[in-house]
Amino acid sequence: MERQSLIDEKQKITLADEKSGVLKVDLIQVVGRGGTAIAYKGIRHFNGEKQMCIIKEYFPDESQSPVKRYYREKAGEPICIRSEDREEEKKRQEQNVRREIRLANEMYFDGKNNSPYAFHTEFLTHYGDSSYMILDTSEGQTLEAYVREKGRLSIEEAIESIERLLVIVEQLLGDKYCHGDIKGQNIWIRGEGVAKSFCLLDFGSVFSYDEYGYDLKTMSRQEKKEMADKIVFNEGIGCSSEGYRAPKIFQLSVAKARYIEERTARRAGLLLEAVKAITPATDLYSCIQVMFRLLYGEVYKGDGSVNIEKIQERTGCSESVAEKLLEMMKKNGKEEYRTADEVRKDLEILKTLQQKGAHPQVILARSKWKNSLKPLDLKTIVLSKIQTAEKLKNKTIEIDERLLNQVKCEN
Repeated sequence: MERQSLIDEKQKITLADEKSGVLKVDLIQVVGRGGTAIAYKGIRHFNGEKQMCIIKEYFPDESQSPVKRYYREKAGEPICIRSEDREEEKKRQEQNVRREIRLANEMYFDGKNNSPYAFHTEFLTHYGDSSYMILDTSEGQTLEAYVREKGRLSIEEAIESIERLLVIVEQLLGDKYCHGDIKGQNIWIRGEGVAKSFCLLDFGSVFSYDEYGYDLKTMSRQEKKEMADKIVFNEGIGCSSEGYRAPKIFQLSVAKARYIEERTARRAGLLLEAVKAITPATDLYSCIQVMFRLLYGEVYKGDGSVNIEKIQERTGCSESVAEKLLEMMKKNGKEEYRTADEVRKDLEILKTLQQKGAHPQVILARSKWKNSLKPLDLKTIVLSKIQTAEKLKNKTIEIDERLLNQVKCEN
């Protein structure tokens, strides 16, 4: 059952800053649902000025959990914790919220400059048994909202979008952080045309690789359990969205759930191994899934339901483009992309195929043939092109009709 949001079409809410009550925010729309929170678009009122913002409400997704701690009966009502250990759960929530704010602002400000790929985040208030954070955004919308409004994107625009995401993964996250939940709902679009820019939202699933810098080989059984308890205490780790979640993130979530069921040293070890398996490449998986969602209309499931013909039908692309795209998705399903540059290399091939309608190797071969044309050797050239096409196994090579006619005349 989907978590009940604080607002709906009939029920609107205004929240006030807990410290002073001067800053007020009108919640106007749900923009996303993550593993640990529901996000709302809001209008911030302060000193007579209005500014768009994002409000995050701490509300863990417990749909797969046998124990439901958080609940809300209907819109407008506060969240309640029904756990017997309510105070302990509130303490856990407080630490998770403060941790998210700390990590978000570490990425937003590196000590010298503000990042253009994230927003300043701060605590806003408590309401009922939940905590609320505020992100100082500008005018814009999520990438998911943009696609729903516009419809499936063209090959060119989808590629441009993932290229922007790759820059964010490299410059904002780098080899220090894993976002863990990159998807359309967590990407904020500002501006249009050449001024368009992307920012990441929702750092509830983020973790720093340094945060879990342990050496499994030197840890005792007790130390493994203590570290596993620390990981479990972090609500966000492993809480990623289905469809965009990399296989390694899924394996982490399974290991986490199994350790919660039975807190043994063996299961603690398996959980620590699953955390160690997460690398910067994990976020690349999500980026590529986002690209496929943008141009195909849904995420790639890897169950055989998507083929070249369906990609062509949905996107209107050529067979060669569909073939390359499917190749990329299968490769991504195995988490074989290790760096952003590896993804860019395949994106360049996709762009070339889209522009020219043939594989780059074939285009290069065409260029060489044209430059080496000799009047007395037309038949040999045509035969060479046919043989080369067979070797490359590419159906898109077209023999120049003028050359064919001349060869026929000579014969």
